[in-house]
Amino acid sequence: MYMHTRERIYPGIAAFDALTVNGESREQAADFIEDYYAWRSRRMADMLHRLMKIPGCCRLVPKFFKSITRSNFGPKAGFQAV
Repeated sequence: MYMHTRERIYPGIAAFDALTVNGESREQAADFIEDYYAWRSRRMADMLHRLMKIPGCCRLVPKFFKSITRSNFGPKAGFQAV
């Protein structure tokens, strides 16, 4: 959770607030933040897209993400797994 809040959510909120305080509309500020994070995640998205073309990986990648999600967002992070 620290990774998402400190490195992504809080800076996004601060940038949004700075843009709106300096005269940008809420929609333009939100579009700017969305475009920035889309640009930032483009490399990982491209890598996952290439990985999914390998036969059999389409079944392994969801299992991999499930294990990462449980380890990062489980009881240790304050979430109760269901």
